[in-house]
Amino acid sequence: MAYHPYKDLGSFLSRTNYTPNFKACERGDGGFVLISRDVILTYINDAGMTLSMARGATFHLWDCREQMENSIASEKVMRMDGEMFTNQSKDPRYLEISGFIDAVAGRRQLEGELKRVFNTGVAGTLEYFHRVDNRRYTIRCYVESTPDVVWANARVEYSVHLKCLDPFWYGGEITHTIPASGLTLENIGDSTVGLIVTLEGTASHPFIENGNNARITFMSNLTNQTLRIISMPDRSMVERGGVNAMQFLSDPRLRSFFLLNIGTNIVQEVVSVRLGENRMLL
Repeated sequence: MAYHPYKDLGSFLSRTNYTPNFKACERGDGGFVLISRDVILTYINDAGMTLSMARGATFHLWDCREQMENSIASEKVMRMDGEMFTNQSKDPRYLEISGFIDAVAGRRQLEGELKRVFNTGVAGTLEYFHRVDNRRYTIRCYVESTPDVVWANARVEYSVHLKCLDPFWYGGEITHTIPASGLTLENIGDSTVGLIVTLEGTASHPFIENGNNARITFMSNLTNQTLRIISMPDRSMVERGGVNAMQFLSDPRLRSFFLLNIGTNIVQEVVSVRLGENRMLL
């Protein structure tokens, strides 16, 4: 079982195979990225160009501010005070990174490097790394405008504005093998998180469950099959050899699988009869 936690830096995030193995990730929605001398922010654009910012580095890092709003939908009900909640969703995340170029010579060239890496025509990934606890989180970004560079106060100050359409920070993917008794894991993020399960082998009446009331149930018999179950916040599907295989579900119309809750999850693979070798990779 492998799980991939997502995180939001103000909060920080968790995914799952059938021989038993689990995969997940940690995720969060956050507010303010705390910057210290142990933090390195690295931006890698999709053209492969990289720029690192940290306290005491050439691109000295002052601050990284985040803004993300929650869209809350509601409706007015007759004779009800206030309104009735119907839904909510996260808006894109906005980041503002500020600092100064800490160099005596070559500052014009360094300004050019900053603008080449933070190219408005190329998307990229921002990585947060903490040198003491080795925590590493990433988020996909689009550059909103050419970096602001101000030559003032005997130094060159810069600020970069990024828009993250997927508002979550993502931690590294973690893989576990699920024993027959089930696997207890912690989603340390502040949001529910997806999982990927790979089932391999032969079984009768198998299902995967998280707790007692959240299940993914398969047809009565699976014979020498390798199925990949993807359960993510934005999509739920079953694949075999990269091709849609929803027909192996007991209810092929099912379009929403369970996610990993915040906190403790107990994930289990259950079969009525075990025929040959079975394994579940989460």
